[in-house]
Amino acid sequence: MEKYITDSICHHKPWERTIEELAEKRIYRRLAAVIPGEDYLSIEEELNEFYRNLEKEWFYRGFTEGIRFVLDFM
Repeated sequence: MEKYITDSICHHKPWERTIEELAEKRIYRRLAAVIPGEDYLSIEEELNEFYRNLEKEWFYRGFTEGIRFVLDFM
């Protein structure tokens, strides 16, 4: 049941999606098809943690590049 709920939440967002979000959606759909329900939630949680850490890393890189850009003009 939890698998159905998380899949329906992830796959039925009403707003526009980026390329990365669409790729993530395809990954989750493929995983849901091949992984048994009892194992799916733990794997999904690991993937969510990975994506959160990746977003933090992208933000940090963008922030440091932005600071570097501003300092070059000073």
